[in-house]
Amino acid sequence: MSKLLLLAALGGIAIGLGGAPFEAQGVAFVGTMLITMAMHGLMRLDRDVGSPELRRAMALGLVMGFAANATTCAWLADLLATYAFMPWPLAWIVASLLIAMQGLPFVTAALLTRLIAPHALSVSIAWPLALVTSASAMPMLFPWRVGVSQLGFLPFVQLAEFGGLPLIDLALLFIATLAVLALTHRVRMTRSLMAISATLLFFGISLWGIARIDEVRATRESLTVLRVGIVQHNIDIPERMRPELWPRQMAVTWALTRELEHQDVDVVMWPESAFPWPVDRHALDRLPSDLALREADVHGPLLFGASSWSSPDERYNSVLVVSHERFLGIVDKTRLMPFSERVPLWPWLVFLHPLMGPGMSEGPPEGGVLVIPLREGQQARAGILNCYEDLMDDHVHRVAQQSPDFLSNHTNDAWFGLTHAPLLHHFLARMRAIETRRDLVRTVNTGVSGHVSATGESLMSTLPFTRQTRIVEVRLSQFTTLSVWLGDWVTPLCLVVLACGIWIRLRALRR
Repeated sequence: MSKLLLLAALGGIAIGLGGAPFEAQGVAFVGTMLITMAMHGLMRLDRDVGSPELRRAMALGLVMGFAANATTCAWLADLLATYAFMPWPLAWIVASLLIAMQGLPFVTAALLTRLIAPHALSVSIAWPLALVTSASAMPMLFPWRVGVSQLGFLPFVQLAEFGGLPLIDLALLFIATLAVLALTHRVRMTRSLMAISATLLFFGISLWGIARIDEVRATRESLTVLRVGIVQHNIDIPERMRPELWPRQMAVTWALTRELEHQDVDVVMWPESAFPWPVDRHALDRLPSDLALREADVHGPLLFGASSWSSPDERYNSVLVVSHERFLGIVDKTRLMPFSERVPLWPWLVFLHPLMGPGMSEGPPEGGVLVIPLREGQQARAGILNCYEDLMDDHVHRVAQQSPDFLSNHTNDAWFGLTHAPLLHHFLARMRAIETRRDLVRTVNTGVSGHVSATGESLMSTLPFTRQTRIVEVRLSQFTTLSVWLGDWVTPLCLVVLACGIWIRLRALRR
């Protein structure tokens, strides 16, 4: 069992190395093979000792999940010590618990596999299906999945336009399973067949991906160009919390905006909450004069983040569009951050109501407006993603269904400090561009800001904690993808097959 645990740990670490800042997708592919090999080894161990125990499966899943997430989220302890003011020993304990929670999909998948295989389904089928289903069902701070580890190899992840990350997970895990069978199966003919199948599947997907990238690039070149100015004003959290410094901060932001407008940009983007004063929603028509665009010698349109309110109990984290003549639109954040923007179970925590406010209010419900025009009469519509909404594929698909011309993300990652988290955020967000086949522009307070092509290529990215401006040429597209049209169809399909396997297993037990 100790050898299997070592395989699981090495595999988890290798998978984690597929993310930013390492992006070692080749190592991550080997890691997927190692955790699959550990699951096959567990089945053989259970048969040899004649005692199938779920505890062994749970331990194996916990080790591989913890190792993968600890590699990508090692910065959590530093974050908790710096901004939650925890003592370092407590910060490490809490960080370890959070990392273990992030690894629960691996634990659940290992348990499901052990419950089903090898009686109803072989581990070769049950393991990929169980891991895809578990990863889709469980929420995570940074949604780390085996498929996203291959984002450094763009041809393979072009599959995302058909079924998002679940489809990439499934393809990668089946290739890894075939490769493991090619290495370990006792029958020589079977080993050869598995090796040929794994090779054909991997190179078939990769060659199609290469051709698809060339096709999307060629299509992009013929599309309308929108020159977008990105402001990264680099205002850290302690500065933002001092209202007496807000006028000076705004002077810097206006200066950076003027610098961009002098270079003939079509729109300027500011990060999340870049305008420090709350915006009165009852007076949005007065917003151009309230912002003093004319006095700042700025014409707009300006796409910026701010806090808005309609009553003392209704405050929103918003993104607004305004020109020097009029207010053009507003989109409120839908997915609020637990504890910082909303208190979980707030309606039932009545005893806390006198001590603290209710937090932010949620944005538009299903069917609400998530896309806003940048100019009257101009075909340039931005699909708004506020903060970490660019990590939530279902929300981004909901935005894409309203036919934006590009995706616009406004974020404040200053909370992460000098860690790898901003790099990881930008890395993971790139998948949304592939799924929707739209350019993604990210403006982040302290970085990493960037421009991602519809192919998933990072065309531009900034260094964290630097003050700078950038101009990017965004292509306005109206691609339609199966991933946006159907949503996540892969996970329900995997769940149905798993349910059939459980039913067959229960029938066998009754006999």
